Amino acid sequence: MKATTKISDKARLKRQIEELRKRIIDIPAYTPLPLDQKMYQITLEIQRLPEGLYLGTSPELPGLIVQASSAEEVVALAPTIAKDLITVMRETGQPLPEGLPPLDQTLRLTLPIPA
Repeated sequence: MKATTKISDKARLKRQIEELRKRIIDIPAYTPLPLDQKMYQITLEIQRLPEGLYLGTSPELPGLIVQASSAEEVVALAPTIAKDLITVMRETGQPLPEGLPPLDQTLRLTLPIPA
């Protein structure tokens, strides 16, 4: 019985690893912006809504609202939506939020790790 349990545990773990690999591969690759273009860094806060969708917002960029069917999709969509929001703010003469920090030399990402 113990040998069967060890085999099924290994099989289950292998399936979980494969699922995580698929998730990582399915996230669209980030395309870096030209070095001469100003970049900002934001914190993306993602929460699961009762309806099952995911909502992304940022304390540094009020007005950024990204809703999608998965957290990965929110992460993939957020940079483009944030860039569009900043562009509209500039075009309409609105000041950018004071708390919106420029991107420095170090890019830090907080990644959720399933346990």
